[in-house]
Amino acid sequence: GAVRSMNGLFLGAWAEASPPPPPAVTQISLTDLASAWLAACHQCPPAVLLWAYCTLICLLLAGLGLFHAMLISRNLTTYEHVKRTYRAANGTLHNPFDRGLRANWAEALFPTASHRLTYSATGTAAIDQP
Repeated sequence: GAVRSMNGLFLGAWAEASPPPPPAVTQISLTDLASAWLAACHQCPPAVLLWAYCTLICLLLAGLGLFHAMLISRNLTTYEHVKRTYRAANGTLHNPFDRGLRANWAEALFPTASHRLTYSATGTAAIDQP
């Protein structure tokens, strides 16, 4: 029979038919993918520049994130790392504030009030130790 939609329009006999089968899965070769990418680049050159810019920014941010993860893991500041403050003459690293990987990350993620600088009336700073 005829099928009517919600707004009362006649849909016809095709509404009762089964849906069409899904399209067959085709394999795309790397050559086809590359040629499609190059065709898209020719159609919109600014998109290529935007892609290159975003890729560069993401790589730089990833490097910055990894550098700071290394600093947190060693419980160093950037200044201490650059000046090699805790390097011995033989090249070994002896940081008196390094408490181990897990404790260093816990200190960085969940700081407590006991690790703050206090300033006196004379302008000198002292580190509060736990």
